[in-house]
Amino acid sequence: MIRKAVLTVFFPLFLSQGLYWHKPLKASGDYHGVVAKFIINIMLFVEWPDSAFTGNGMPYKIAVMGDRQLAVKLSELSENKLVKGRSLEVASVYSHNAVSNYHVLFLGREVAANEEKTQKIINRFLKSPVLLIGDTSNLGRQGVMINFVTRNKQVRFEINSDSVKASKVKMSSELMKLGIIVNNKE
Repeated sequence: MIRKAVLTVFFPLFLSQGLYWHKPLKASGDYHGVVAKFIINIMLFVEWPDSAFTGNGMPYKIAVMGDRQLAVKLSELSENKLVKGRSLEVASVYSHNAVSNYHVLFLGREVAANEEKTQKIINRFLKSPVLLIGDTSNLGRQGVMINFVTRNKQVRFEINSDSVKASKVKMSSELMKLGIIVNNKE
């Protein structure tokens, strides 16, 4: 009931902002498009510390590792788009060492397939002002803050509350209510 009320309140907000929200994902659906829209909308409900920006006009920087299609789709959708008055800059990166001054790091399935490497990346960024996002089974319980999952042909998202508490980013209570709450290694 609460989720329905929250969606009723926030869905018009998303539309009025010229932003997107998810639609049910069908077998022939555009998965990368749905996830890209989710990422952009989720950013509306996340706060980064002032220290995460080198200046007032600095864009939100999104790094995508291991999913070139998502990087392309995010670039397309973020063109001429503002989130909280800031533009969006998307980059495909091949090493977490290249992630400097980014606000969002998406770990694609190619990266998540190596659990040891994935855990090193999560540990490196966990207490920083970087929103860690993934879309692989159990990645939410490994420590990414947001993990996209497909249930009943719909894309949903898990929120790891332990990781959110440990990080330097803040998520709104509205976003927390919409996600499926998980904890580390449940």
